[in-house]
Amino acid sequence: MSGTKDDWSIGNLSQSTFAKTLFRLYTKSPTEDENALIRGDKLAHYAGYPLRKYFINKEDNVIFSIVWKSFYEIASMWPEQWSDENESSILKKTTGYISFIEVLRIWLNSNPKIIEEDQTIKDSFIRIKEKYESEEYIFTREHYPSGHQGVVILRDQLLLDLNIIS
Repeated sequence: MSGTKDDWSIGNLSQSTFAKTLFRLYTKSPTEDENALIRGDKLAHYAGYPLRKYFINKEDNVIFSIVWKSFYEIASMWPEQWSDENESSILKKTTGYISFIEVLRIWLNSNPKIIEEDQTIKDSFIRIKEKYESEEYIFTREHYPSGHQGVVILRDQLLLDLNIIS
């Protein structure tokens, strides 16, 4: 993410993109939530945002843990692509980040127990690891172009391969 400097955070992802995409896990309207919090109003519960209850309960540590574990598994599963010095991999770029957050959102909405089942995400990635190391599916712009089109292609392919949708 821009603004940090360490071996793990090499990539091209603005703080704005990081935050706005992360919001999709717990709010449909960040501005409304911000205004409600300023006024001291209770936040509404609503469907489709799997980490909403943690946000309402001010359990940011749970949100952090879920997202961190997910991306830790991605980095661990495809370490060569994650630490790609040629920067040809999209894993740590906007396309990869948005795609995986969208997959996580849909996955958690379809199976909230994933949060308690630490091994589920890792086991699921193990099943698809080899495919995404093959020349046809490797995480590059060639297969997943920048912008919305690349996000949709990768998101939809991951959803199918992870058996989240059929």
